[in-house]
Amino acid sequence: MSTDGAPLVAARGLVKDFPGRGFAFGARGPKLRALAGVDFSIARGEVVALVGESGSGKTTLGRCLTLLETPTAGEIWVEGERATDFDRRRLAAERRRLQTLFQNATQALDPLRDVRASIEEAFARGEFERPSRPSRPSQAARATRVAEFLEQVGLPAAYAQRYPHQLSGGQRQRVGLARALAARPALLVADEPTASLDVSLRGQILELLRSLTEIPGLSGLTLLLIAHDLAAVAALAQRIVVLYLGTVVETAPAKSFFERPLHP
Repeated sequence: MSTDGAPLVAARGLVKDFPGRGFAFGARGPKLRALAGVDFSIARGEVVALVGESGSGKTTLGRCLTLLETPTAGEIWVEGERATDFDRRRLAAERRRLQTLFQNATQALDPLRDVRASIEEAFARGEFERPSRPSRPSQAARATRVAEFLEQVGLPAAYAQRYPHQLSGGQRQRVGLARALAARPALLVADEPTASLDVSLRGQILELLRSLTEIPGLSGLTLLLIAHDLAAVAALAQRIVVLYLGTVVETAPAKSFFERPLHP
């Protein structure tokens, strides 16, 4: 249950440590601190870019915000409720609402499943398994829904029969986006979504992301863009947050960020 006026997702004092690399005789090296006391929030419907050099903690913060990583210290809040208070069922439901579009779409696609099965899996637990819809829909109804999601990302319905290895990098990224959208997310974290694509495809994926809020049923979608590509950031973001060595060193509206950057 949401709390009026609360951010969609927020982090308070977030710390995330990873074990150090193993040495000889089972010894461990010093731990790696990926996040060092991060405060962050994103409002419903906002488009925020998270930027910083490699190793600054951007992906780790994205995984914590989507409840895929458990922080070492600090708290994650979802619409005013503390994530540590969620039981297993609630945690699974919130993870479906907090989706990630990965840099390498192959991470989100099972190579043994065709596109249809991957997208169906994403929406099955939500739309087709509500108490009000106890009976499983027909194959034709499921195919229609899959075709709708493919259309939203600019792919023909016939692509539902293809497997990941039969798709180009750009097509896999579109399918990954369709799969994320099929869960009807409240937050989409796009983690370097164009980094593995050639220049001709980057603009197409960015345009898709830009048009997300125009898709029926997604008017409240919130977007967190994790990127090195400042052109992508300038095209999409309303607000920009800079991470450096696991801490937030700057946050500003996009226009003033590019006009008067404060951090080198």
